[in-house]
Amino acid sequence: MRVLTSALMAMALACPCVMAQSPRPTAVRLWTEADLQSQSLTLEKTEAPYVQLIKGKTYGALLLRRAASGEPELHARVNDFFVVLSGDGEIQVGGRVTGERTVAPDEKRGEKLVGGAVYRVERGDVLLVPANHWLQVLIPQGHVLQALIIKTE
Repeated sequence: MRVLTSALMAMALACPCVMAQSPRPTAVRLWTEADLQSQSLTLEKTEAPYVQLIKGKTYGALLLRRAASGEPELHARVNDFFVVLSGDGEIQVGGRVTGERTVAPDEKRGEKLVGGAVYRVERGDVLLVPANHWLQVLIPQGHVLQALIIKTE
C-alpha cells in the first residue's frame, strides 16, 4: 500500500502538465505510515474530516478520515484521486444537487446529491473523480473511511 500511495503522489507532483502553473516542491517530503496514523489520531480527537498535507497552486494532498457522510461537493478545476488507506464506504459521483452554494472560488457544496453512480470503496482501492463532477462521501453508521486524496488540475 505504501508503494502505491508513494507512486500516486509522485505521479501527481512530478507530471509536467500538472506542474505547469505551480513551482515544483523544493524539498522532498516523506509521510510514513506512522505519520499518517498520527495525523489520523489527531483527526479522530478533533473530529475534523481532513488535514491538508501539501498544497500548491495546481496540486495538493490531504488525509481524509470520515466517520459520517459528508456534504455533496464539486471542484470545478481539481481532479480528486481517492487512495483508500483503511475502512470502507461509498462515493457517489455525478447527478445533480439541491441547495447548491459556492463556498470558495471553483468550489461548491450542496444539500442533497440525486442520481449519479455509487462506488463502493475499501482498503487498497483508488478512485478518480474528475474535475467538475459532484461527489459525496457516504459512510455507513459505525464505519470509518481513511483515504489519501491527491488533488491535481
